[in-house]
Amino acid sequence: VSLYTFANINMKTSDYYFSGFPAVWNIVVLYFYILGTNEWVNVGVIIFLYILTFVPIKFIHPLRVLKLRNMSIFCTVIWSATSLKLVINSNQVDIFKEELIVLIIWVISSFYFLAICSSRSFKDIKNKNNMK
Repeated sequence: VSLYTFANINMKTSDYYFSGFPAVWNIVVLYFYILGTNEWVNVGVIIFLYILTFVPIKFIHPLRVLKLRNMSIFCTVIWSATSLKLVINSNQVDIFKEELIVLIIWVISSFYFLAICSSRSFKDIKNKNNMK
């Protein structure tokens, strides 16, 4: 799937979003590692994201999308810092107890990107339906 994504010349939209799930599998694995998810959950998520690669929903590129760029860069920095903190401590402590504040900030910054992607994708769907 990653090869398809890298070879797809239509992967980026005119407003610099990714069309379909981008080749960010390293981030998916990072979530699995931090959250310590079950291998069957991981397989289900991978299959779901595999399918989303071929669905024309929009995923934000945090540095290239102009709208909300400053906020996206800020959230990327926060997400990266909290990810690093959680990875460093995930084997040493129970992150759900001892790193709860960091985990909450990490989840909030993750939901920021999910919200941007969802709202942009639904906006496109609404615009297509209005054109009919």
